[in-house]
Amino acid sequence: KGSDQYHISIRQYVDFNSGSENAWQDGITRLNNDITSNNCPDIIDLSSVNVEQFVAKGVFEDLAPYLEKSENLKREDLVENVLEGFTYDGVLVGIPSKFSIQTVVGRTSDVGSEMGWSLDDMIAFADAHPDTELFDGVEKSTMMYYCMMYNENAFVDWGAGTCNFDSPEFKSLLEFVNRFPDEFDWQQEGRPSEPTRIQDGEVLLSTVYINDFERIQMYIDIFGGDITCIGFPTTDGSIGCALNADECYGITAKSGKKDGAWAFIESYLTKEDTERWWWGFPTNKKVLEKRIQEAVEVKYITDQEGNPLLDENGEPIPEGGTSSINYEDGWSYTYHQTTQEEVDIVLELMDIAKPASSSNDEIMSIINEEAEAYFKGQKSVDDVAGIIQSRVNVYVSENS
Repeated sequence: KGSDQYHISIRQYVDFNSGSENAWQDGITRLNNDITSNNCPDIIDLSSVNVEQFVAKGVFEDLAPYLEKSENLKREDLVENVLEGFTYDGVLVGIPSKFSIQTVVGRTSDVGSEMGWSLDDMIAFADAHPDTELFDGVEKSTMMYYCMMYNENAFVDWGAGTCNFDSPEFKSLLEFVNRFPDEFDWQQEGRPSEPTRIQDGEVLLSTVYINDFERIQMYIDIFGGDITCIGFPTTDGSIGCALNADECYGITAKSGKKDGAWAFIESYLTKEDTERWWWGFPTNKKVLEKRIQEAVEVKYITDQEGNPLLDENGEPIPEGGTSSINYEDGWSYTYHQTTQEEVDIVLELMDIAKPASSSNDEIMSIINEEAEAYFKGQKSVDDVAGIIQSRVNVYVSENS
C-alpha cells in the first residue's frame, strides 16, 4: 500500500466455497495452467504447492542474486539453513518470513542418541516392540503420510517424468502401513491421554510441532528426561525434521515485474515488528535473537503499578510456571522458565530441518485410494502397487 510504483492483486486459486470435493486439486490445476500461459502470476505462495514439481519445470526465478544486490537485506541476515532448504538445483526459489518445525521424538533409551533413521530402521523398531504402539492413535492414512513425508523423491523423479511405486521398497511400506487401524475412535470414553500412555509404556513415539522455544520442555517431561528428536523416516536414514514455512513467496521466471515482486518479498523479510511473530520462528536472525532473549529472560509478575508481586518469603514471583496444559484424564504440565539448554535443542533442529517432499496431494490421494483394496484384503500388495504405479506414472508424465 505504501508503494507509488507497484500494486499487488491477489489471485486465490482454490475456491473453498464451491462445495466441490476436488476444490483443492482444481485450484492447483488452474495454477498449473496459468503458469504455462501468459496469465502467469508474478509471485507464488509456496506454502501449499509441490515445489519440486515446479522446479523441474523451471518455474522459479533465482532469488540469490536479489539478496546479493539488496541494500536492505543480506544473506547473512537470514537463517542459513532455511535458505538452503529452499534452494533446489542451485536455485533459491523462495524465502519464508517465518517457519515452524515438526519432528518425531522418543526416549533416548529406546531409539538411541543419534537423530535420523530409515524406513527399514523404523519397521525393525516396530518389530522389536510388537505389543507397544509406535504412535498414539495413528491410522493408516496418517502413517502413510509419515512414511512418505521425506520419501516422495525416492519414488518420483519429476525431472525424468518417471516413478517406481511397484518397487519392493514401496510394497514393504504398504505392508507396514497395513498394521495400523483403518480409523481411530477419538471419542472413546475414559481413554488415557497420549502423555499418560507414553509414561505407562503403551506408546513409544510422538510427533512434536514446535513453533516456540518452550514447547519442547513438555516432551522432555513426558518421556522422563533424555529424549532424541529422531525425526520422520527417510529412505537413506538422514534426519527427517520438517521445516514448515509460512509467508514463503517465490517469483516466477516469466514475471515481467521481478523487481517489484522482490521489493514486496524484501519488505516482509526486513520488518522487525515482533507482533508478527506470535506464530513460528522468524527467518530474520535479528528478530530471532530477540525471541531467544525473550524466551530465557526471567520476568516477574507485577501489580497494576508495575511493582513485582512477592511470595510468602518476600521474593518476586517469576512469570515462568504460570502457564499450563491440562488433559481430560488428569495429566497436566506447568511450563517453567525456558532454559538455554532447551533453546539449544530447538536451535539444533533449526539447523537440520528441511522442507518435506510429500506435498503432492494428487499422488497421496492415488496411493490412499488404491491401497484401500489391499488393506481390505481384496487385492494383493503386488496388484495394488502395480495399479498405483500405473496411475501415478500417467500423472507424473503429464505434469513434468
